[in-house]
Amino acid sequence: MERRSVRGELLARLRRSSSRPDDGAHPLASRLRDESGGSATPSASGDEGDLTSVGGELAAFGRHVIDGRTDDGWTAFAETLRRIENRQGGEVAATFLEACAARLPDDARRPALLVRGLVDIGHTDAARRIATQALVRFPTARWLRIVAIRLLTQAGQINTAQALLDGRRAYDDEEETPADESARLDAWISGAILEAPPAPEAPDVSAAMVLVALAATRRPGRMPLAPARHALGPVTLVTGTLGAGGAERQFVNTAVGLHTAAEEGRSIAGHPILGPIRPFVRTLDADRRYDFFLPALTSVGLEVASMRDLRDWSGAPHHTTAADLVELVERLPKRMREGVARLTDQFRVTMPDVVHLWQDGMILMGALPALLAGVPRIVLGLRTVPPIDRPERHSDAYELLCRNLLAMPHVSAVTNARYVAERYASWLDLDPGIFTVVANGVQPSTPHPTTESELMWARFDARCPARFTLGCVMRLDANKRPLLWLDIAASLLAREPDVRFVIVGEGALAEAAAEYARDLGIADRVLFVGRSENVGYWLSRMDTLLLVSRHEGVPNALIEAQLAGVPVVTTPAGGAAEAVDADRTGLVLASASTVDPRDVADRMFAQLLDPDRRREFSTRAAVWAQNRFSVASMLDATVEAYMARAPIPRYRR
Repeated sequence: MERRSVRGELLARLRRSSSRPDDGAHPLASRLRDESGGSATPSASGDEGDLTSVGGELAAFGRHVIDGRTDDGWTAFAETLRRIENRQGGEVAATFLEACAARLPDDARRPALLVRGLVDIGHTDAARRIATQALVRFPTARWLRIVAIRLLTQAGQINTAQALLDGRRAYDDEEETPADESARLDAWISGAILEAPPAPEAPDVSAAMVLVALAATRRPGRMPLAPARHALGPVTLVTGTLGAGGAERQFVNTAVGLHTAAEEGRSIAGHPILGPIRPFVRTLDADRRYDFFLPALTSVGLEVASMRDLRDWSGAPHHTTAADLVELVERLPKRMREGVARLTDQFRVTMPDVVHLWQDGMILMGALPALLAGVPRIVLGLRTVPPIDRPERHSDAYELLCRNLLAMPHVSAVTNARYVAERYASWLDLDPGIFTVVANGVQPSTPHPTTESELMWARFDARCPARFTLGCVMRLDANKRPLLWLDIAASLLAREPDVRFVIVGEGALAEAAAEYARDLGIADRVLFVGRSENVGYWLSRMDTLLLVSRHEGVPNALIEAQLAGVPVVTTPAGGAAEAVDADRTGLVLASASTVDPRDVADRMFAQLLDPDRRREFSTRAAVWAQNRFSVASMLDATVEAYMARAPIPRYRR
């Protein structure tokens, strides 16, 4: 009775302190809500972090140096827009986007801003409609025309796209290029960074903390995992997507390894693996290429469940495991509410021995459901540096959630790097010893090419022969800094003209990178491969791999390259330095924040362009990486972490 009365009082306080925003939304937001069947999230369910104003957010982003060269207004704006969409929903992001567009003069820049923003948050249908409608008013807006043609082609509307293409020829003599128009838009955004409209109110995180406390007291008393040498039963692995990322690759390697052991009746680290192994993802949206690794799971017989296919509370909120908490759950931040509503009953029905949550977003979504369902072991998988190093990702709810979770005896945390463990410990004021480090497990990539890859390379090799090929495998975004990478390439080319460059990957900065290569005058010596499933083949074409990330966990690209005998050069971002035997298998730069392209080029020229010296690096790299980053070792350490008794948190103060 006491607990119920306390809960009632807390709910009453939340009702008094919560203010619902005006339901009136901008027309664009309303259209998006209608298109999604009314499922867009209202702004009352906003960001769980300390979002005081989008203007402040944009100012913070604007102070970041994008790609180590210059402040990029659009990149700052787009990151903010995606953050609002991820945490508060498409309707809120669209409302903010339209409010920003309304501040522009009534010319082609207004629909250009809307179209760029909608594409960035995945609303391609709305972007296509706005672009084609805007061309009626602004037929000479070539950037809008090009984007509309691309979007129509992707949607299969070939005839309409062809008509727009034919219409474009009538304006080919205009002086302004699409890049000029895009630059004007970027200039406006940069100038307006401090004048953006305010963000929606964030929800009170106290609801989350109340639920954590209640979940801890109402666990149904299932037996904890037995001591060492006991079998491991059902395991549920939860991640955001199966996109082409390093953490996603490790998720797949873990799921496949555990599943294969269960199917073959093998033990891992002395523990029989009984299974089943259940992979869960938030979304498999094929349009956003979030299903890249899906075939790797389905090919071994694993069924992948998507949270987007589940109904809240299994369609029966009055009969759910947490029926008495539904009202409180509705006041949670968006991601937490979605996770509790869709996963609690799933975990309760499937009764896993272990729920392993991969990365911050899934910890935020999946920890509370696992607590409410009484899962005996919850493992928090920390894959990169915490918000102490990435302030734009700060969330009061996440910090408080982690502190409370790690105080529970059945909750443990694993990281893939000592550096990540130390940074989380510093952020949460904990002893780093409570974090278990599980090194990435990477299979050597096979160098077998597709016909398309061979033809692409043959054409490039014919037009641009060279004695040294510098390459990379990366997502082309602000964190990976592809423009800085190209600056280094240009500096190396100035030192040694007999070099060429291969970039494997795609991302938001792909077009900007290609344009920048042209600006630098090196475009004819750079091969942009795009996304590829033949990474091993492209690694076999490289003499050295260069990575200049700003933030990292432990980059799989560095490990894969060394396994293939390719020396590497990297910034010391996050755990990247732990993925290299410095000065023996590759080079580690002095800083991730300050990178001088000429200095990097000089170091590579001195140590890696000599074939004999490079051959020594190559031989050591393959042996060292195999010994340190095998999949078998990763699986052993993972199962040990599942079966071990969780360490008692030790606070530093």
